[in-house]
Amino acid sequence: MRNILVIRGSRDGGKSTTAAYIYNELVTLCVEEHRFKNWPRNEKFITTNTSNLQYNSHNELIDFVAIFEINGKIVVIISRGDVPDDLEQDIKDLLTKHKVNFDILICCARLRNVPNSTRRKIQDIFKENIEDFTTAKSNTNDKKTVKIKTISEIIRRVKEITKL
Repeated sequence: MRNILVIRGSRDGGKSTTAAYIYNELVTLCVEEHRFKNWPRNEKFITTNTSNLQYNSHNELIDFVAIFEINGKIVVIISRGDVPDDLEQDIKDLLTKHKVNFDILICCARLRNVPNSTRRKIQDIFKENIEDFTTAKSNTNDKKTVKIKTISEIIRRVKEITKL
């Protein structure tokens, strides 16, 4: 059974940044290597055991996909989620092109759950076992403080599911 953990927030509301903090937490928790790639979609996965987050010239996070194996469970993080069709294609690529049969998907979606929204697309694809976690944008340089509750809740769920 797949578990879908959705980071929800407004446009430019810190969803990808929250995903990046979760990624860094998983890198420190896992001793095994993981697979990682930045966007665009044609980038190839690399295998690494360190954080590979990258930022553009405006110090904005470049969206990414990370794949971890934790106690035999596959955990995937997809950091982008504002465009429903893009997220759907990313999920299809993981399942078909890359043959990643994940147990946990951590992805992002805007707050609204209306037809043609990313959140509704997730619901249409997976139907059940979807948990929502709301994040917020920080107006200070300390972005993590406002997101720590969401980060902690998602890490706790990953630990429960993977028995870490």
